[in-house]
Amino acid sequence: MLKSIIFVFTALNVGNISKMYDLAGLDRKQSLLQIEPKDSIVNEKRDKLDLLLRVLEITREPTKKTHILYLAKINYYQLTRYVGLLLALGMLEEVSTPFDGYRITDKGRMALGLFGRNV
Repeated sequence: MLKSIIFVFTALNVGNISKMYDLAGLDRKQSLLQIEPKDSIVNEKRDKLDLLLRVLEITREPTKKTHILYLAKINYYQLTRYVGLLLALGMLEEVSTPFDGYRITDKGRMALGLFGRNV
């Protein structure tokens, strides 16, 4: 699973998405990874990909750090790690208006689409 994540994010950084679809043997209309919704079990452990995608979903509109923290149900350490990673990958951007926070970029929207999340 981690190799798939790295593969997709690397392809997004390189911009060679069509080659990625060809290597995966998928039609362009299919998502690269079908993530089935998990049951609403409180104690179920989430993986890194779920958390990264959840942060991207939350930041469709400019969002403060604390709102991301509460809506994604993560701690401050996880927040700084995942937001830092998404900033480095160019999937999030910092905004200062109307308040200091974060917003998803076009690359982040593309990643949500590739993973079958509503954009």
